[in-house]
Amino acid sequence: MKKAVLIAFCCIFIMCSGTIIGIATAGNAAYSLIECGCVAPATIDGKWTALDEWTDSYRCPLSFNGVFGYDIDFSTYGIEWVIEPFFDSTNNAGDIAQICIDELNDGASSPQTDDTKIEITGHTTCKLYKGTGTAWTEVAATEILWSNTVTTSPWSGVDHWVIEIKDPDKQVGNLVTGAPPNGMRVAYYDAATDRWSDWAPSGNGNTPSSWGLVSGYSMDPVPEGFSIIFVAVLSTMAIIAAFGIKKNGQAYQNY
Repeated sequence: MKKAVLIAFCCIFIMCSGTIIGIATAGNAAYSLIECGCVAPATIDGKWTALDEWTDSYRCPLSFNGVFGYDIDFSTYGIEWVIEPFFDSTNNAGDIAQICIDELNDGASSPQTDDTKIEITGHTTCKLYKGTGTAWTEVAATEILWSNTVTTSPWSGVDHWVIEIKDPDKQVGNLVTGAPPNGMRVAYYDAATDRWSDWAPSGNGNTPSSWGLVSGYSMDPVPEGFSIIFVAVLSTMAIIAAFGIKKNGQAYQNY
């Protein structure tokens, strides 16, 4: 099965079969990942239903003692996350799991109309928000699938929250985002210690310019044995995803 990749402190430049790299235009360019196709979609039940369930996703570090995984199912355009704050196993009403998406990757100092936020509070309630240009406004969250439990995982043998989240089709509904580049924030707040653990580190859920970047995509899963921690990219390098790619005889143009 495919191995996970740890990516931090870098703009990603990856050339492999079926990969397109976009140009980061906003957000924290020091934190970037590729949207990789999954081998099989995850079962959204708040735990690893198989030992390899999330090993076909990119594994990225949160700023404090935790990780998250992210991938896409290209057969349905479903996007999936698993968030694992290794430091928290307690159930507090103020705990928050948060994912923010900047569809156009246009940054800004406040949530814009292309920005969306998923927020799971107290491990019981999921809400979805859209930007207004100055703040967030709640919209229907019925499309979001999610589950969380306190358990161990292949990424940590210590009991902790495992939070699985999915949007079954990122091209329709209230959460809409097209082909990368997109801005993205993944974060967890532990109310007991008043601590955020996030990606990009020291980001802010209300400030899209502080979020990380989904800089490109790959039709293929994470390559076997492929692991990048630091990748230097020349600031003058620009690879424009203005062409389609082919996989299994089919052409893809921006999905």
